[in-house]
Amino acid sequence: MKSIRAAAAIAFVGLALVSCSGENPSVIDVASESERSAASFTTFGGETVEFGGWEFVFVERKFDNEGNHTFFTYRATSITATEDLNHFALEMDECVSQVDHATPSGYIEGIDAISGLQSVIWFPGLDPQFNQNQVFSVKIAGDVPIGMIAVAVEVAQNSTVLSLPGPCEDIYSISGTVYIDADGSGTLNNGESGLPNVTATIDDGNGGVFTGLTDANGAYVILAPAGDYTVTIEAVTPAADFNEDLAASFDTTSATALPVSTGPDSADNNFGYEPRTTEIIEDLETGVLLTDGRSTKYWWAHNRAASKKKTDPDGSTSLGPKADYTAEELLAFLLTIEGLFLVDPYQFTAGAEFVEAAVILKKDPNATELEALKKELLAAELNRVAGIGLIGSAELFDALLSWAELVVFNEENGITPPPVSSGISRSKGGDDDGPQRAISRPVEDATILMRLLNGAVGGGSGGEG
Repeated sequence: MKSIRAAAAIAFVGLALVSCSGENPSVIDVASESERSAASFTTFGGETVEFGGWEFVFVERKFDNEGNHTFFTYRATSITATEDLNHFALEMDECVSQVDHATPSGYIEGIDAISGLQSVIWFPGLDPQFNQNQVFSVKIAGDVPIGMIAVAVEVAQNSTVLSLPGPCEDIYSISGTVYIDADGSGTLNNGESGLPNVTATIDDGNGGVFTGLTDANGAYVILAPAGDYTVTIEAVTPAADFNEDLAASFDTTSATALPVSTGPDSADNNFGYEPRTTEIIEDLETGVLLTDGRSTKYWWAHNRAASKKKTDPDGSTSLGPKADYTAEELLAFLLTIEGLFLVDPYQFTAGAEFVEAAVILKKDPNATELEALKKELLAAELNRVAGIGLIGSAELFDALLSWAELVVFNEENGITPPPVSSGISRSKGGDDDGPQRAISRPVEDATILMRLLNGAVGGGSGGEG
């Protein structure tokens, strides 16, 4: 999602821009050379190029082991097009021994007039007003590896040659993880949560730009030919991603640009981030960021009532006239929370979920700092799974909750942030403007932040909670 603090000016980085499709956040499943030659598998795509208001997406490579055929599938979609798509051609590299079939029908094989390469060629004549989507597929004999091919297109009288994955060799992967660096070490440690829906960009320095989107675990994989590249997490992108909110609310704890070389694959190109808690707290207190979250008192009352539940005539379990949820709904919330982010800190005993949640949420003047954080965090997660809380960015809400869970984990396991003198560079908003101080009191900051997300004003606890 684009930053909810300010609108960003966005420009496409030329016609060579390749990005992961918003429809398929899964990263490409890149097989090893041995897998390519011997295994049956599907490589899901998502890489996208645009020209003339049309979007061209590599959908997938699928090998049919039984029939010994490989399918490469693409989709053309009208985004802002006003002119017809008249020409679509896929390069058939010399590694392609035989094209058995292609869809839609009406294609020809030969030297393409636009690319000058051996290709499968269609003349679709797609009118964007009536035909906004068209799938193209080729069926090739044998187990054909995936690489980068030329894709020639013509919109109205304008033509170009683009690049997408296709039947070819010599393609490599650049991969890594974008993660929440809760201990501020600048290194990805076991248990640290990944940040999904972040666009990673690689640039060859000569106008070749490729991008990939992180998956639910924060991992990205980008396919590219052999060469030298720079990997970055850009603060502003044309995609519907988390980059803008990430730059607005988090500092990097690692390098902001990583030089890589492919041939072979390049892995572990990781980027760590930690929240700028002081700024986020100020934005919540001043109304720059808005929340409709409910307090710990509210959720304590619901769980306490659920622990004394009575069954209504319709079979549901009412929690009283002032309750917004039934016991069944509340139980579903708690079970969902058990599967959020880390395994800890919330795992409830079957049949005692409401009692245990109410104990955590109950006001306790003698609570330790960690217990106070776990109370506010549980309420914040109840808000999240109930569909309330931080308004305008579920991804930012999730990132802050995930960070708070990691703070709990680190505190319980004696993991502390490194001192400022450790030399770890933190860059604000993705721009290298010098070292930033690590979060010195993460438990206190996380507690205040969760409290504000739960609707408190000025960091107060709010009644029973």
